[in-house]
Amino acid sequence: MDGIDGVVKGVVYVFGFAATGWSLMKFVLSVPLRVSDTSVEEKDMEVVLKVRSDGPELQIFLREVKEQTDLTLRVKSDSSLLHDADDPTNPATYVLAGAVSPVVYQKLAESCGLRKRTTKGKWVHVDEANHKEFLDESVPLDADADAAAAASSGVIPFTSGEKIDLILYQLSQVRVLLHPSESSTVLANGDLLFQKLQEKRVILSSFALHNAAERKALMETWVKHLVPFAKAPIHDIRDYCGVEVGFYVAFLEHYTRWLVYPAVVGALVYLYQLQYGLHNFATAFYALSVTTWAAAFVEAWKRRESELAWLWGRPLAEDEDGVVVERLGFEGPDEYDDVDGVRYKKFTDGDRFKRYAVTIPVLGGTIASIVLLMLGYFQFEAAVRAAVTPANGFDGLWAYVPMVPSVVYSAAVFFIDAKYVQLAHRLNAYENHRTDADHTNALIVKLVLFQFVNNFGLLFYITFFVGNFELLQSTLGSLLITRLLIENIVETLIPFVMSKSAVKAKAGLAEQQNNASLTQEPSVKEVAVVNKVDVEALLPEYEGTFFDYLELFLQFGQITLFASAYPLASVCSLLNNLIEIKSDGFKILMAHQRCHRDHPDGIGTWVHAFTLLGYVAVATNVTIVGFNSGVLQRLYPGISPFYTLVAVVVVEHLIVSIMVGIAAVVPDVPQHVAERAVARKKAQRDAEFDQRSARLQSAAVGHKAFFDEATVDETEMGRLETDEAAGTTTIATDKWRKWVVEEKIRRRVLEKEISTMNAIYTAWIDAEKDKARRLQAELDALTTKKTA
Repeated sequence: MDGIDGVVKGVVYVFGFAATGWSLMKFVLSVPLRVSDTSVEEKDMEVVLKVRSDGPELQIFLREVKEQTDLTLRVKSDSSLLHDADDPTNPATYVLAGAVSPVVYQKLAESCGLRKRTTKGKWVHVDEANHKEFLDESVPLDADADAAAAASSGVIPFTSGEKIDLILYQLSQVRVLLHPSESSTVLANGDLLFQKLQEKRVILSSFALHNAAERKALMETWVKHLVPFAKAPIHDIRDYCGVEVGFYVAFLEHYTRWLVYPAVVGALVYLYQLQYGLHNFATAFYALSVTTWAAAFVEAWKRRESELAWLWGRPLAEDEDGVVVERLGFEGPDEYDDVDGVRYKKFTDGDRFKRYAVTIPVLGGTIASIVLLMLGYFQFEAAVRAAVTPANGFDGLWAYVPMVPSVVYSAAVFFIDAKYVQLAHRLNAYENHRTDADHTNALIVKLVLFQFVNNFGLLFYITFFVGNFELLQSTLGSLLITRLLIENIVETLIPFVMSKSAVKAKAGLAEQQNNASLTQEPSVKEVAVVNKVDVEALLPEYEGTFFDYLELFLQFGQITLFASAYPLASVCSLLNNLIEIKSDGFKILMAHQRCHRDHPDGIGTWVHAFTLLGYVAVATNVTIVGFNSGVLQRLYPGISPFYTLVAVVVVEHLIVSIMVGIAAVVPDVPQHVAERAVARKKAQRDAEFDQRSARLQSAAVGHKAFFDEATVDETEMGRLETDEAAGTTTIATDKWRKWVVEEKIRRRVLEKEISTMNAIYTAWIDAEKDKARRLQAELDALTTKKTA
């Protein structure tokens, strides 16, 4: 590609970059609707559940949550906006969940060991002994009157995200307890109520409500903060949006910062290419340095990921017994496990292999179709380039006509990507994976394999079969710039131009009807006032970070796989990511419902995908440098293809060895994190040892035990005392005290029943003895009579 061609593409990209940036700023500054203040009905509510109302399950859910928890549930009043959105054949009711008293959240945090920052910024688990470490906490996201009042009263203040986590944790612990007169085709005694209602589609959907103060603070510190390379408030993002989004933003920020190095070198190499041509030592140096950079980047992220995973802790509802948590949507006949005593859905590996026999051929046929399309495109582009030449009268602007096929192919690739995503989701659902991790990993394999062929197949063909370095450079530049522009337009520009969400359409229609009924003049415009729950219920659901990671994966491949062909790829990606951080923040905070509170341990399988791509990049770049760049031929003019191949293999093995050495020498877990992990594990072991010792001492007492009625009745609430001489233990909390009282009642009832059963058994024995004596007497009489 000559210099003018590169300048044209740069101008196009800058124009697209400016357009998307302008639209984003318009988004930030615009206020499409006026949302009413929090009503009495919505006060203290954090979670909204959409529940089917055509069965008894709704009333059972409301009753059991009320009886088994301290949460507050409110059935939302009817709304015309939400009523129109519902399916008439499937009526639904919106239920608001929250807690009126902040003490409820504090007790829940203690019971589940919530991971929270102290006033000094240290992350610890909440328990009864460390309340003072959280009091008077000056966190900007929670600096409101209620939090200040709670802190002054000695109650730990919690952010809205922490409250949502605690509410969902408490709902996940509720069990089904049906009354003798109740019956349900969905629920059975002992089932986990919340999970079962989600599985049976009684709870159709759920989402958390946005917090206006916290969202505004994040908009100021994240989206509107226009200082380049400023650190995003990762911990605040994690608190508000959840751990999944927290890890994604941390990865995007880490990736963008590391892009500075190849971007600076790439820009210098590109300027050097404009002056001295494509085939030079600078091109080879850049290609080999990018492969080493990729390995270092992945290793640095692993360390950052482990540090964040340590700080943020594990999910509250994580199963500690190793029981597999089935994915919502997993299907199979119910079976009963006699060993574990639980019911599970049976779906064997053989059943899944039968489904693989369907999905794998479909995927293979789809990828084969893409390969045929790629080959057909290449033949078409070659014909256009042969026909459109200055010798045939095509000069001036006509000289850029050969670029049109590559731009059209880039747009076609983007369109095929979108259609294949729908197919991949259907095939993945058909395979019926048991866990969320298996489901996600299978989807990653399907999409990454396809995207690799769809986005890089043509480039590999040009590199290894055509051997045209100039064509590779031109095609890669067109693919990269077209994809970045389309992605930015789809994420920012199109929503701004359309500017008609479901909320604005419905609210605007209602406002027009009100104006018409009041015979208001058309020139007078009123701002539609919409209820907060109505607004957020009609917002689109945030689909998660999967496709955001996929976008970065493709971008990473375009930078590393063919680094020498287009050094400006890292520069364009850096500019794109700087605005991507802001546009993703606006998309998550303002344009969607609040994110689901998923709690992964990191970015999961994606780190392996990026690692593998780095190793593939070594082979492609070394091959390009050896066979296509002309550098090796300049050093050794008479070198044969065989020795060129030998040189390529040697250099490739050398770079791979360096990458493996980096991975082996650099630990994935920083030293300070490893030391704290060991200290935490030792503290847990000591605590468990103390608990077991106390239980053994209590068990050795014998009949003077834990439930000494006199001791329990005389105890002050809120204290825990053990009298080793008497062998008694005082119960500390209200919850345990209530449980002890219930156990004493059950014991007395059982004793009475045993006494009654003993009396009945004794009477039966006496009756049997009398019957035996009478029969023996009659037998003796018959024997005497017969002998006489």
